[in-house]
Amino acid sequence: MERRKELRFEANEPVAVTELDSGHGHHAVGGMIRDVSAGGMLMKLPHRIECKALVRVETSCMLLLGEVVRCAPEGESFLVGIAVRHSLQDLKSLDNLNRALLGPDRSTARSRCASPPLL
Repeated sequence: MERRKELRFEANEPVAVTELDSGHGHHAVGGMIRDVSAGGMLMKLPHRIECKALVRVETSCMLLLGEVVRCAPEGESFLVGIAVRHSLQDLKSLDNLNRALLGPDRSTARSRCASPPLL
């Protein structure tokens, strides 16, 4: 029986995940988003991240902060589920605002974001 309260949507988008409280520095690792919901995300990553770890998740259009709530092996990879705690979506709009206020040379948001956010 399905226990989830929120609908989940399949996704296939690259993601960069940084474990914030690892004690080993802040190095991003690449992976793929499997599915998303209003409050969480499931990703396929090349290595394990312990439950309760705090992570930063970046896509081309979003920056998320979350907590790992699931980590299970899948072949040589791991399925990592996070509960999203904070999100900054639609970085293209932020980039446009920065360009309008600061000029094109001082904008810091990603300009490659062309599609609407997933969440």
